[in-house]
Amino acid sequence: MTFITGSGAVAVLLTAWWMGTATVAGLLWWGFGRGWWLLLCLLVLLVGTMYWPFWIRSVYGELDNRRLYLRVGVIWRRELTVPRVAFRTMEYLVPPLHRIFGCCTVVLRFAGGSVWVPLLDVETVNRLKAQMEGG
Repeated sequence: MTFITGSGAVAVLLTAWWMGTATVAGLLWWGFGRGWWLLLCLLVLLVGTMYWPFWIRSVYGELDNRRLYLRVGVIWRRELTVPRVAFRTMEYLVPPLHRIFGCCTVVLRFAGGSVWVPLLDVETVNRLKAQMEGG
């Protein structure tokens, strides 16, 4: 089974990006007055928007009968391969913004550590859960 971030991830990331940028722009406008600060925020917004495809495809994983391979991150990429027999539990977290757009964050705990897999859609999480339980 192969899994990647879902379509809800696009909505969650775009909402968070726009809210954060608008907040920073508003604070800079209020604190420093009009001028270059607003243009700087707009430039950061444009550059960040160009990198959306990289952020959306930042989670990739494969699960088969022997192992889990997981790649997470854009700037600091983390790759992990764990034998299937090392898995202990699987949890998932659904914050309010994720619930609105139908995604959740999965926490896979295994012998020796854990890994967070952000912004997977609910269907993918259910398939992953069924395959983990099915053995």
